[in-house]
Amino acid sequence: MGITFANITLMSSLGLLKSGMSVMDIGSSNLYSATREQILGLWERFAAPGDVGERQKRAEAMAEGSYYDCVTGGRNGAWVGELFERCGFSYQSIDIAKGYKTTVFDLNAEEAPDAWKSAFDLVLNFGTTEHVLNQENAFRVIHDLTRPGGCMMHQLPVGGHTDHGYVVYTMRFFMDLARGNDYEVVYVSVNEGGRRDILPWIHYIGKYFPAFAKITPREPLVMQNLGLAIVLRKKGDERFRTCLETTTSVTLKEK
Repeated sequence: MGITFANITLMSSLGLLKSGMSVMDIGSSNLYSATREQILGLWERFAAPGDVGERQKRAEAMAEGSYYDCVTGGRNGAWVGELFERCGFSYQSIDIAKGYKTTVFDLNAEEAPDAWKSAFDLVLNFGTTEHVLNQENAFRVIHDLTRPGGCMMHQLPVGGHTDHGYVVYTMRFFMDLARGNDYEVVYVSVNEGGRRDILPWIHYIGKYFPAFAKITPREPLVMQNLGLAIVLRKKGDERFRTCLETTTSVTLKEK
């Protein structure tokens, strides 16, 4: 998982970044596409402690480690957690493997520890929950971690991404999630992520399950990858309510 500095800038513009805040990262995120000047600017805004020379050197190293392009991927040499901690934020993450300030955690089965419930001002889910089979538990954990008045920021696939994970979300999912749990929708946008021919992936699966090899769509079978960025504010401290999709039902009336 990775978070670009453009996303950090967006968080700042929405007022999500505040001195002394606590952040939980759902999946330990690498920092992508950051410059030395951007990193230093954020640290200076939040009066990051430490020797100026050391801070400048560290910012340069992090900027180099944040290099990313859509062809070769990222160097994965910089962490969002370090960026935030040098701002004076409290940072923790949960993931299936060790990372920066990471607790190994299974979103399929585990529940938020009591000490973490309603404890975080900002919970980030940048490309993690689409890899989780138990969606109900994953979003319950995110809800439970967020304090009343705190925000959850998701950046997740809503189109294409046919070989990426288990789930490609719909707008209806987030509408019902927000309505069912009385979340305020603070921000939402959809971004294009490039077009992809899915036929090679179908044939790859065919090596393991021959029935897939028989799929012969008219080439090229190209899909547009789309990503959703959405910020939800948890207004109260009620228990998580599971979504029930009723708006397309032919027997239930919209209330």
